[in-house]
Order: sequence, then structure tokens, then C-alpha cells
Amino acid sequence: MVERLTTMDASFLYLDAPDAPLHVGGVLVLEAYAPKQLGRGTGGPSDPDMLVSMEGLRRELAGLEFVHARELEREVREGAYHTGVAAVVQLVGVRGEI
Repeated sequence: MVERLTTMDASFLYLDAPDAPLHVGGVLVLEAYAPKQLGRGTGGPSDPDMLVSMEGLRRELAGLEFVHARELEREVREGAYHTGVAAVVQLVGVRGEI
């Protein structure tokens, strides 16, 4: 793995830990289907375990500062089986200092 990183990036690997989802200063951008999406027929998984709530994300990603965090309904146009109003969660999170 180190071969693919710059020397500067590799020097920070000692800060990585199983409970740290990103490098210090790393940014996570996520949009995923929410549980309210079930049964809409506008895309997304049919298995409830594959859907995420904002509450669940806050719990799972507690080490991040949430810059943007919303549950909303929005129009999607991503092909024949992913078109219409969808229930999604949107998140932009930043890992601060340890």
C-alpha cells in the first residue's frame, strides 16, 4: 500500500486506527438511500439492512465533523430503474485532529 502513496501521505499512516474512518483532514462525501425509500420503485436496495439513516451514520461515523448532513427527498434520474422521487441521506464529513 505504501508504494501507492506519496512520502508525505505515508508518513501519516501511523495515525490510522480501526476506529478512524479517514486520515486526519480527510473528507467523506456520501449520498445513500434512506429507509423511507423502501417500496417507492425509484431505485435503491430492497434489503432494509442496506439502507442508512442519519441517526445510524452519526453513530457509525462519530469521529467526523459533519459539515453537511440531511435526510431528504429528491428527484433522481439515473437510468430506467432509478428515476423519480427518492428518499436519501446526504453527508459531508471531515476528520479533524486526533
